[in-house]
Amino acid sequence: MKNQFSIAALLILALPCCKPVEVKQAEDITLKAVVHSDTSTINFRLAKGEPSPKTNASSTYYWFAHGKINTAQGYHAGKLLHGPYVEYDRATKKPIASGAFAKGLKTGRWLRWEKDGRLKEIKFFKDGELNGPLVKYDVAGNPKDTLKYKGGKVVLKKVESADSLKVSVLSRIKRFIKLKK
Repeated sequence: MKNQFSIAALLILALPCCKPVEVKQAEDITLKAVVHSDTSTINFRLAKGEPSPKTNASSTYYWFAHGKINTAQGYHAGKLLHGPYVEYDRATKKPIASGAFAKGLKTGRWLRWEKDGRLKEIKFFKDGELNGPLVKYDVAGNPKDTLKYKGGKVVLKKVESADSLKVSVLSRIKRFIKLKK
């Protein structure tokens, strides 16, 4: 009876020790990589040991080979980018671009900055195609153009200007005043 209790206690105590190994293996599906150029530093991840997916002729793929990131439509010939991607200006250490890849295709939210650190644009991707809002910002950091994409095609275009924003604010104030009466 004491032996069975001792074995059960050892198994219960050993379970927490196994969990970090499983987590590490689950997180270890990518390889970290860094590329330095004259003007920028790029931190990214590569798919590790996954078979190459079938390519879509209309999709743009990003992969790493021969010490650099390569891109082509409908083709890849190296380790596919897979996971977070961040590009920095080497001189200022300010970000240039950030986003994520899934099996060589852009996915999720992508941000781009001007050299002085101001946000330039935000884009959303799904399976390598623009999907969702694309917002471009002016010098003051205000949205100036907004496009909405679905499956890589523009479905809505909205141009913001200082005048249109003033008109929009004034019309909202007028509506609010009417509701109060």
